Amino acid sequence: MDNITIIARKFDLTDAIKEKIHADFEAINKFNLNIVKLKVTLNIENAKQKRNVVEVQVNVAHNETIIIKQVDKDIYKALDLILERLEYKLSKIHDKLVDHKVVPIEYEQAEDIEPSDIQIVQEDMTIYKPLEIEDAVAILNAKSERLFLVFNDHNGEKRMIYKRKDNKIGLY
Repeated sequence: MDNITIIARKFDLTDAIKEKIHADFEAINKFNLNIVKLKVTLNIENAKQKRNVVEVQVNVAHNETIIIKQVDKDIYKALDLILERLEYKLSKIHDKLVDHKVVPIEYEQAEDIEPSDIQIVQEDMTIYKPLEIEDAVAILNAKSERLFLVFNDHNGEKRMIYKRKDNKIGLY
């Protein structure tokens, strides 16, 4: 990964640490995310207690910036822990992107229908007085009809109640 910036504050940056950072953070390429920039800051917070602070800032294209901070006495342990946390965050972003992709629906070509082949059959419609939902459900259960338009007197909304193919009642 070419876009890694390493900053060392109050810290002697050795070649071994640089190689470890480059080797460890190459592993995050497995998520196939467009990582714009990766910035690793190494710092000693308290020289007497030898508290090493590692902060990683990752800019992922078209996504939020990830900032993770880890404090430990051992710099190598802090780098390993921060890499674990970063891989977890990046896997969440990767899973979100993969799971939400739109899969195109394949349609079959419809047969050409001639206008002379279309028949319109007129049926008589039973007209009911305005019904409450409970009354419409009772009628749907008693008869073979499949659809009603129900008016809700409470707020004036028009609702549609229908019988599904599995004989359950649906309400729009």
